[in-house]
Amino acid sequence: MASTRIAEWTGVSQKSVWKILQAFRELQGFWLDVGTKLQNVVEFDTKYFGGKPRKAKDAEGQKVKHKRGRGTKKQAVFVAAERQGEVRTTVVPDEAEATIRPLAEVQVDPQAHIMSDGDGAFAKIARSFALHSQCSHRDWDFAKDGVHNNTAESFNSWVEHMRDVHFYVSKQHLQRYCNDVMSRWNLRVAVEKTVTRKGQRVVKVLMEKMPLLDRLRTIFGHAVGRQVRRDRNTGGIVVP
Repeated sequence: MASTRIAEWTGVSQKSVWKILQAFRELQGFWLDVGTKLQNVVEFDTKYFGGKPRKAKDAEGQKVKHKRGRGTKKQAVFVAAERQGEVRTTVVPDEAEATIRPLAEVQVDPQAHIMSDGDGAFAKIARSFALHSQCSHRDWDFAKDGVHNNTAESFNSWVEHMRDVHFYVSKQHLQRYCNDVMSRWNLRVAVEKTVTRKGQRVVKVLMEKMPLLDRLRTIFGHAVGRQVRRDRNTGGIVVP
């Protein structure tokens, strides 16, 4: 929820609520330090976070065409998602192999089967793992014989929907907001439910939220050693 809405409900100032929420989001960054590596089939993807660029013209009065995907000015986020498992998401300064490789090697088991789109950097990084399969989105190849990165793409949509809640998310604090989305994704359980598909009743495994108290126990179980302090000069927050 947005800090403005919570402030209205509780009567606490918006700045105080925002600082409390930022502390909670900082706490949820434990997923990147937990030490448990992603296994089996792991999908790689890059998410570019940000709104639609404003219309602009160059010095000659011509419309400026903004790049999409690689080369955009939007903030890059690296996503590694275990199929039917957890996800790790990290804000990165660029999409270069040298930037992403250390993250992939720390977060993913060497015996994992990597799946990605046609990104050349991912293809090079995947050589350090047991297997690699890819689909070329440029050639309209999105899924074939179980090869796809739709799990990572689904998580990306969760990240994108942050813009439906928060008026503005700065690059400075984006990792904390990603931490929050990462927790909501990871703290789910598989539940078998009977659904109707094409007139037939079938049993399907769906992912649903853990009970609230179970989620809180998991999150606060990693609270030791994490601190967020108030910056007395700017009124913002400082992570020691």
